[in-house]
Amino acid sequence: YCLIATKYYRSEALVVVDEPKILESVVQRAVDDKFEQRLFLVQRQIMSLNFLGSIVKEFDLYPEAREEGDENAPVIMLVGGTAVERVKLDPSAGLNNVEAFTVSFMHPEPRTAMQVTQRITEKFLEENTREREKDVEGTVEFLDDELRRLKLELEKKEEQISLFKTAHIGELPQQTDANLRALD
Repeated sequence: YCLIATKYYRSEALVVVDEPKILESVVQRAVDDKFEQRLFLVQRQIMSLNFLGSIVKEFDLYPEAREEGDENAPVIMLVGGTAVERVKLDPSAGLNNVEAFTVSFMHPEPRTAMQVTQRITEKFLEENTREREKDVEGTVEFLDDELRRLKLELEKKEEQISLFKTAHIGELPQQTDANLRALD
């Protein structure tokens, strides 16, 4: 069997998850930070037909399946050869809090396996970077809105204080010395 079976080559890419660095006291995270849940979402994103469809076209994968008339067949075959799995890192290496996963792809041609794995990883990282940029822009807008709102509140409070001082001129505690001098 080993002599006549088709050889498959597996290429893997290791992706280390970096925690976002935001001010926790200012912005509360809306999502649960459990790695398993995030990994599930990553798997769904990478294994989606939209995500892998462009890669099938880019590398012209499984042309025989496309010739049979089904446009989704090559994508489904790519999904079957692709895996996203959690990596257990060695705690003795001092990597206790580091989370990582691998993206792998199997194909009869080793160069194709390597290129497709690299492209899947690059595309995922590009989309993830775009999402983070959108999140940062949203956070900046939120902070700008909060700053404007607080500035308006501060201006209203200063106006109220000014009106109070005008209405109670001569009666304020900081004017005690001036009032005593006037009486003298």
